[in-house]
Amino acid sequence: MRKVAILAASLLLLVMFVNIVGQNVEGAADDPIHIDLNVKFHGKDRGTLIFLMEAGEEEDPQWKEGVPSSIDPFVNENMKRVLKALRRGGLSEERLMDSIFRNNGNIEIEDSNTTHASERNYFGFSFRANFSYDTRGIDAEYSYLDFVYDVDDMFTPSAGGVDGLLKDLAKERELRRIKIKIEISGTSSLSYTTTGTVSDHSRSVKIEHISESTNAQEFLRSSNDLKVFETSFLSPGTVFISLLVFLILGYGLLAYIWFRVRFRGLALILPIITLIFPVVPIWTFFSPSLSFYDLAGGTIWVHGAIFFILIGACNLFNPRTNFHSFEKEKEEEPSLKMPDVVYVNKRIFVDRPVRISDEEVLDPYEVIDVKRSASWEEIEKAYKSKVKEYHPDKFIDSPSRIHKAAREETERLNGAYERLKKKFGK
Repeated sequence: MRKVAILAASLLLLVMFVNIVGQNVEGAADDPIHIDLNVKFHGKDRGTLIFLMEAGEEEDPQWKEGVPSSIDPFVNENMKRVLKALRRGGLSEERLMDSIFRNNGNIEIEDSNTTHASERNYFGFSFRANFSYDTRGIDAEYSYLDFVYDVDDMFTPSAGGVDGLLKDLAKERELRRIKIKIEISGTSSLSYTTTGTVSDHSRSVKIEHISESTNAQEFLRSSNDLKVFETSFLSPGTVFISLLVFLILGYGLLAYIWFRVRFRGLALILPIITLIFPVVPIWTFFSPSLSFYDLAGGTIWVHGAIFFILIGACNLFNPRTNFHSFEKEKEEEPSLKMPDVVYVNKRIFVDRPVRISDEEVLDPYEVIDVKRSASWEEIEKAYKSKVKEYHPDKFIDSPSRIHKAAREETERLNGAYERLKKKFGK
């Protein structure tokens, strides 16, 4: 325990020594600056850029045209490094644009404005331009604030040992004092992807937006690549409406399957997963930095396909949790038995022999279904209609019981007809 305490105290003293000495290393001055980059795209290859870097405070600085040759009388080592890095590529607008916001295509700049202000307590530099790139044959890919990498190269390389460690600490401290803020937005038909990590990449139903607040040290550790996609068909609004249609149709179909199948037990797992799954596309729509796709690439349809595959699986696979009870349930199903009463064309026939000669059993008028006051022509017409309706040949392919009932009914009709025929003397 004593050795551990001695080791911890030694490390604490070393850290205090490094911090104290690091504050006095050459180039380790307290020189914070702020860099703001605002880009608004009007299309994937054109837009408006506003770049501003400043340090110090001044109520009413005097702005002048052009790129400054120095920052005198204001003293800030980091600002000197940044200005030197911007001037390294040249003073033309195209060179400045390449250092601030670069694309591999041919650039055209319109309505540009470069100004600076240098006071005793303030220094500022701004560059504003409407730009367009010829991106034919290449993707709309950009890299922003490339000059920060040149600032990093201006520090003395580490020589190793304690002296090298102190220089690395001083360099890291100064880079952290270069504050960077980036805002990227555009029209509703644009979508963006970044290879690096940004603090805020959001999407609404109308527009997609990127913002980042960092410092030069963190900026150098991540990528500064930006891809811009443009499509009217897959704009955020169109995709969101399509997503809602997917959900309405999908949930309606799932509800129909649910009430038809009546899931229970373990069979509820898959439907519950299907119910929860739409949270994924909604979440990734509003948080594109969490998504594995870009909006304009159209792969949001993958989520819809997966959703309907899950719904189909719910319909095909609905396992029972208790197979024993399922078999028991099948065994206890009531069996169907042929009733003693057979229905043929809504008339009832009792399955028993009929004594045709017995006048008390059969009434010929009732059998043929005519009134007692009916004429012979009416009786004959009704008889032929009944015989045609119940003739056994019509039921030759029917079950034997139905065929037997039809035959007996025909015999009943014939017997009644013969009795009436004698009565009318025919």
